[in-house]
Amino acid sequence: MARTLLTLAALSAVTLAVASPFGAGGRFGPYIQEKGELEFTGTMIARPYLPSELMKLGASPSRAQALYDAALRQIKPLTLRSYPEVNEFILKVPRGDNENAMSKRFMGTGAFDYVTPNWKKSLAVAPVTPNDPMFGQQWHHTVMQCPLGWFYGSGTSNVTVAVVDTGMDIGHPDLRAAMVRGYNSVDRLPQAQGGKVQDINGHGTHVAGDAAAVGNNGVGVCGVGWGFRIMPIRTSNEPGGGASGEDILAGARWAVDHGAKVVSASYTGVDDPAVETTAQYVEAKGGLFLYAAGNDGRNLSGFQYRSTIVVGASDEADRKAGFSAFGRGVSIFAPGVNILSTTNGGGFGFASGTSMATPVANGAVALIWSISPNLEPADVRDILYATADKIGPASTFSNGRVNVARAAAMAYANRFSKNDIRPASVARVLGTYVSGTLDDVASPNAAGYVLQDEANASGERAAMASVTFDAPTAASSLRYLEPTVTVSATNTATTTAFLYVWNTKTNRWDYLQAQQTGRSGGATLKLRLVDNIGPYVSSDRKVKVGVRVMSGYSRGGRVPDRFKSNLQYANLRAAIKS
Repeated sequence: MARTLLTLAALSAVTLAVASPFGAGGRFGPYIQEKGELEFTGTMIARPYLPSELMKLGASPSRAQALYDAALRQIKPLTLRSYPEVNEFILKVPRGDNENAMSKRFMGTGAFDYVTPNWKKSLAVAPVTPNDPMFGQQWHHTVMQCPLGWFYGSGTSNVTVAVVDTGMDIGHPDLRAAMVRGYNSVDRLPQAQGGKVQDINGHGTHVAGDAAAVGNNGVGVCGVGWGFRIMPIRTSNEPGGGASGEDILAGARWAVDHGAKVVSASYTGVDDPAVETTAQYVEAKGGLFLYAAGNDGRNLSGFQYRSTIVVGASDEADRKAGFSAFGRGVSIFAPGVNILSTTNGGGFGFASGTSMATPVANGAVALIWSISPNLEPADVRDILYATADKIGPASTFSNGRVNVARAAAMAYANRFSKNDIRPASVARVLGTYVSGTLDDVASPNAAGYVLQDEANASGERAAMASVTFDAPTAASSLRYLEPTVTVSATNTATTTAFLYVWNTKTNRWDYLQAQQTGRSGGATLKLRLVDNIGPYVSSDRKVKVGVRVMSGYSRGGRVPDRFKSNLQYANLRAAIKS
């Protein structure tokens, strides 16, 4: 369709006037967001016609140039970035303006090919729908966009989910295939040794199914992930299900000690500081601990845990469930009203509470880990929080409500492989060589590489060795570097060990970490390098790590203690981006 250039009253008053055959709507609006598909970003993509294009539409050369120059003047105050190769400009949407009004205003001048939202677009993935006959009644999967998340993975058996609760119906047709041996934390007795884990009142069975009911098996319902292992931790022998804090937390610790990656407890008492202590233990073991916010409607803004993921409950309309605790002490929300799951005796039923929301979030955490198994606990927690839907003010909903599709997509984008690299060479930097070879620092059980200290003009005594590693790939392909060294010193009361890495850009050692050591034992120094890795990998892919041991300065005529430094072990973990 031809476009007609209209007569201008004056070129200087460029209220430009090339008529668009699409008018104010059609291809160029009105623009409507669709959550999870196309969302506004507060910016627009604008492309003014080039003078040559305006001439093809009927403008004279001088008029075409004037129209183009005037268009550029109009968008200049709003321009954030430009891409000359395609003549596109990224414009900010000013406060008080909006995407539709901006597009209509600029397109109405006739000088623009298009002015459209700079959409946040979702990946064109196909939703995955399981064949479980009651799946359609599990509204929470739709709200959290689970079917889109399952495109990236539906859960694997390399992740074990533990639920600290009233036990589990070990014969349930939607649970038994995924069950691994559990623990009775009241009796302190593993299931393998006769510990009873059969559910005493049904609560634990519902919770287990919320997280990890076997999916796509043509039976009943499905969990947030389908293929996990489920570990029952029975923490009560009472018909009502009540449990002591000691037993709950001991059960959580047993679970992570015996292979669980994600552990949740659906009990009251989240503000007991012992909860966070166990969460830190779980995290140090490589897992994550989730705990119910509670059903008393309290504002939990008096504390914020670092390690515990505290879960509140939301309803079908993405509102706070009336019973749910809330506030900044609650880490995240998940659906917790009328949740359909597994019940005692092989059945299925609905239940509500932060008891349900917590294992729902447990399943989301497990799904992140199953998609990207090399993530550290803090990485998984960050992904869960960063991808949550903001359904209300942070003062109520904290990080928001779990979005499984976004979490799964981010987990997939952050996949990487770990490589533990043995040293390629070891060398003396300071001190006198005593004994040891490369083989003696390549194994934690070897003799080590020993140096006698030397004195310097500053009055300190020191010894230093450097270890070179061959990086598996170029720095641009690395997610992180993590050098680890174990060092000890003998014949001295106290020394300090320092960890360095060689900066190939500045040709000097960059300090990373220090730790005291001495007669009482050695020191293991480890630090992860995540940002700006480039300077530490040479053009021939070498990484050089230094460990220096020092015995203080001379004070008041006192001569520092002499010592022998033993570099007992050195390793480099390199994580390669997928």
